[in-house]
Amino acid sequence: MDLNVRANLSTAESFRIATHLHTVLLEETFRVTRWKNKDAVFHGGTSLKLAYDSHRLSEDLDFMISPTAHSSLLSAAKPVADKTRLIMKAHYPDCQIDFKVRQSQPGQSSVDVWDVRWTHPNRRGKVLVKMEFFRVDQDLLSEYSARMMATLSGGEALRITTPVPVAEIAALWSDKVKAIATRPAFKYRDAFDLAFIANRLSVSGTYPDDAKLTGNLLRASSIYGKTPNDIVKGLQQYLEAGHFEDVSAFRENMRHWLDADVYHSYDEAGLFESMLYSARSEVEKGCRLLEEHLENSIAAGLKM
Repeated sequence: MDLNVRANLSTAESFRIATHLHTVLLEETFRVTRWKNKDAVFHGGTSLKLAYDSHRLSEDLDFMISPTAHSSLLSAAKPVADKTRLIMKAHYPDCQIDFKVRQSQPGQSSVDVWDVRWTHPNRRGKVLVKMEFFRVDQDLLSEYSARMMATLSGGEALRITTPVPVAEIAALWSDKVKAIATRPAFKYRDAFDLAFIANRLSVSGTYPDDAKLTGNLLRASSIYGKTPNDIVKGLQQYLEAGHFEDVSAFRENMRHWLDADVYHSYDEAGLFESMLYSARSEVEKGCRLLEEHLENSIAAGLKM
């Protein structure tokens, strides 16, 4: 990557810089805060990449944090920003790192956001990373399945060695099913992630039973203020819309989220079709489990 020559920022360069930013920001956030399990959880698409080796690029770093952890969040911003600038400038001389903090307003939002932007005088374009900190009731966060991971990898010898509390892969299954159900618009990257999670669980022999999946789904719904009915309706809406049958749209969308070489290897192996089919099966399972839960709840109520 020759930053002495002025050029447009390439897709490959954007991927590399974004992953480097993710790695540094994650390392520095937990080095500064020393948050442990039950204080905070790193989850979402980027956790799949850094902790579970997914090939998909994710834009954001997503966290759930306790009220106690939230109280130390603002004071952590400056040292995290300063160290991130120092490290990134060492790797990309003359780059500019802009760091903007958006605090949640009491009674209006439970999400604090750190917006991070990378630019360089010899590159036309920018790399944006958003860090979202979702404040969650301590009891709900304590019940969420997570574990401390001491080493995460961003590729290209980028290693995170500060212990980070990361969502268990089974918990990420329920998060992703919930996300598909509640987004205002369908996102094919959710289908990719869900298929990746299902394959990871299956290959490792740790695919949870229906009772655990149902419990995780109910917990994920509760964390985000949704009911089982909300989730079922959302899942049914996207199943009926035909998104899970449109392999061409899925294949085309994933060009934006995969390295070019990885994309072509997936395409040549016919993985996009099988992954979309897998994602549909997982969504149907989530829908079925919650419908059964609702039916059992009604039956139990009638017996009382």
